[in-house]
Amino acid sequence: MTFAVITVVDFFHNANKTLPLPHFFPTMKATTPIVVFLLFIVVTSTDALCGTKPRIVNLTSSALPYELGREIGEKCKSEIERRLSYSDEDATYARRLVAKSDSLKALVTSWKAIHKESFPDAVSELSGISAGSGVSMDDLFVQQTYVELLLYHYHKLSSSSSSSSITDGHCTDVMMFAKEGKKLVHGHNDDWTCELAPDMVILQTASWTAYTHPASLVGGAFVVNRWGLSFGVNTAYPLDSGGGTFSSAFILRSLIDSKNIGEVLARLPKYPVRGGFVLDVSSACERRAASIEVYGATFSVRSISWKSRGASLVHTNTYDSLNVDRWESAYAKRHRDCAKTATFLNVTDVRRFLGDSTDCPVFETDIDKSETMATLIADADLKTLTVYTNPNIIDDDRPLVLPWNFVCDTLSKTNKNAG
Repeated sequence: MTFAVITVVDFFHNANKTLPLPHFFPTMKATTPIVVFLLFIVVTSTDALCGTKPRIVNLTSSALPYELGREIGEKCKSEIERRLSYSDEDATYARRLVAKSDSLKALVTSWKAIHKESFPDAVSELSGISAGSGVSMDDLFVQQTYVELLLYHYHKLSSSSSSSSITDGHCTDVMMFAKEGKKLVHGHNDDWTCELAPDMVILQTASWTAYTHPASLVGGAFVVNRWGLSFGVNTAYPLDSGGGTFSSAFILRSLIDSKNIGEVLARLPKYPVRGGFVLDVSSACERRAASIEVYGATFSVRSISWKSRGASLVHTNTYDSLNVDRWESAYAKRHRDCAKTATFLNVTDVRRFLGDSTDCPVFETDIDKSETMATLIADADLKTLTVYTNPNIIDDDRPLVLPWNFVCDTLSKTNKNAG
C-alpha cells in the first residue's frame, strides 16, 4: 500500500483571498489567517487483500437450530441488513425479480416447502436468523438460492446469454501433505468483493468455526469442525441444472457436522443439487483430503493421504474431473490451467501460491470479476486456523490466528489411512 502525503502549511491570506491548491482540488476560500491542510491519499496496490479482519462472534445458544439462528441474527443484525440493502448485487437483483414475477414467487414457495422437508434444521436456523435480525424469511431464502434462480430459471425464461457477474472468478483451495512428516495443510482463498469484506465474520460454536457472511447459511465459504474436518467451497457453474432439486447452500450446511470424509460422501447422493459446486474437505484425524466435484446427482472424488508425502490437490472454480459443460471465461480458464502446474512442499508454498507470489492469477484483484477477501489456512499439526486479510500475506506477521480444537476418536478415524 502506498501513501502519498500532501501538506500545505502557513498560508497567510486574507479572508477573501483564493487559496492556491493543486488542480484536482476545487477552488477554496481561506477563512482564517493561517490555514493548515493535511491530505492523505491512499493508493492500494493491485496485489492487496481487502484489508478487513473479520469480527469474531461467539455463539452460546443451545444446539436447537432456531435458537442458534436467532443468536446469529441478533448479534449480526447490522451485517445482515447491509447485505440485503446492496443495490448492485446479484442476490438483490434476484429478490426484485421474484417480487415482480408470480411464477418465480410460486417457485420460491415450492422450494421452501421442499427444503423444509429435507433440511428442517437448516430452514429452522434460517427462520431464527430472520427473527433475530428482523429481515424477512422470504428475502433470506432467496439470498440462499439466488444463483439457482438466476442461472437455471430466470435466464432460461428470458433467453439471457450473459451470467458473467455470477460465474467469473471466485475461490481457490489447496490441500497438501508436507514432503517430510504427516503435516496436513488446507488453504483457501475466499473471493467475492471487497464491498462485502467488512461484514464477513468468524462464527464460533462448540462444534465448528466458520468464516462466513451471517446473511448466508454457514458452510458456503470455509469451516473447520471439532472432528478435525475442514471444508472449503469452490463455485462451479454448469450450463444446465443437472436435474437436481436442492440449493447448494442447504446441502453444504448439512455437511459441516460430519465426523469423517466417508460420512460426507454418504450424505451427498441423498440431495441432488440444482447445478453444482466443488467441496474440498480435509480430515486431520484420517490424514486424508478429498476434492469432491458435484453436478446434479453425480459426483467425483480425487483424494490424497499422508502416505503420499508431498502430494497436493488444487481446485479452482470449475470442473476438472466431471465432464460437464460449464460457464468459464478466458480469465477463469487461465486461472485453472496455471494452477495445475503448481507444486507444494510446505505451508509457505501454499501461502505464496494463494497470495500470488507465483505467476498464477489465483489471488483475485479485478473488481469486475472478484476480489480476495481473505486467505485462510487450516494447519492440522498446529491445530490452528489462520486468517490473512492484510496486504501481502507472505510478509503479514499479524494475521488472525484461531485455535482449531479438534479431537480424534473412533468416529473421526474410520478411514484406513488414519494414523
